[in-house]
Amino acid sequence: MHAGRFTQGSTMRHVLVMSLTSAVGLIAIFFVDFLSLMYVAWLGSTEKTAAINFASIVLFFLISTNIAMMIAISALTSRALGAGHRGEARRLAGSGVALGTALGLLLAALAFPFLGAILSGLGAQGETATIARRYLEIVLPTNPLLAAGMAYSAVLRAAGDARRAMWVTLSGGIATAILDPVLIFGLRLDVTGAAISVLLSRLIFVAVGYRGAVAKHDLVGRPSLAALAGDCKPLARIALPAVLTNLATPAANAVLARVMANYGVAAVAASGVIDRVVPLAFGGVFALSGAIGPVLGQNWGARLFPRMHRVLDDALICTLVYVTA
Repeated sequence: MHAGRFTQGSTMRHVLVMSLTSAVGLIAIFFVDFLSLMYVAWLGSTEKTAAINFASIVLFFLISTNIAMMIAISALTSRALGAGHRGEARRLAGSGVALGTALGLLLAALAFPFLGAILSGLGAQGETATIARRYLEIVLPTNPLLAAGMAYSAVLRAAGDARRAMWVTLSGGIATAILDPVLIFGLRLDVTGAAISVLLSRLIFVAVGYRGAVAKHDLVGRPSLAALAGDCKPLARIALPAVLTNLATPAANAVLARVMANYGVAAVAASGVIDRVVPLAFGGVFALSGAIGPVLGQNWGARLFPRMHRVLDDALICTLVYVTA
């Protein structure tokens, strides 16, 4: 594949292809997340439905950090590819995957001992808190897998392989859609089944990402300690502001959950349903905001600044069409 495929051809086409493939994956995830909550709701327990919502809020904080690392990896790797520096791109991708996975592991390890206190702070009590904690005890340790899979997806997008990046996301969603009813109802594992489904889907997620980024494109180098130390600063320079931005949503959700908890578990459960319906409507906008990063990055690396302006203009046009349709 040409190192700088986004540096030539129609900028609108690049924006549309990257956005549409990203939207397919994102909307699939949002829809499957909605289905998972619906399956749990079919168990007939408001406490279980509310517990999943509380657990999701905790996980959202970690996912926001993973997304920030994904943005940093995509930006730096695409810029290096745009400049024609494949070796540098492999080094940055390798460092990004390693550091992102390590950070995902660290955050999960730090949060694990305090799950009870965290859930209590959100307003979870009694059986609801117990169910949420049991769910998190299975899902939280898989955060490094999610971080690695997201990093591999970022590398694929940086290379312009929108189709494989889409399948990384879709694979996890499809796996969850199949496993959830089997484990929750077929094997009668209830909420534990939903948690095991997440674990297995994340294994598939990271495996598909590895196959595309490493086995197919060979774009993830084996990082040395010197490379990790040197690449940590540029990655952090992009990831830290992104983290602060991304944490706004889970922080707001946490405050809302705490307020809703005062009105009982039914209110928390209902809030969880709403939180899963809204992203389905705005999945295209969410996808667009992240999809243009690699397009901008490659053109930045190639010093094609007029094309960067066109990319932003095209993205704005797409956004206006989407929200007014």
